Amino acid sequence: CANLHLATQEGCREFAPYICMTNIVLSDSFGWGLQRTQTLADGCSYCDFRFKKGAPTRVSSKTPQVQQIIEQLDKVE
Repeated sequence: CANLHLATQEGCREFAPYICMTNIVLSDSFGWGLQRTQTLADGCSYCDFRFKKGAPTRVSSKTPQVQQIIEQLDKVE
C-alpha cells in the first residue's frame, strides 16, 4: 500500500488509517461504490477493498477513532 508506505517512511505510521479515509470522498465523488472492511493501515494482513460502480460506499475501520468518524459521516448523508 503506497499510503501506508509513505506514512511509515515519513515517521507517521499511526496516521495511515486517517489517510485511508480519503478513499471515502473519492468513492462518493466518482460513484465507485467502494466496499472495505479492513486495511493494512489498521494492522490487518490485507486490504479487502472492492469497487462496484453505482453502489453505495461502505467502509469500516478497525481503528476506533477512525470508525467513529466514519459513523458520523454516515449520519450526515
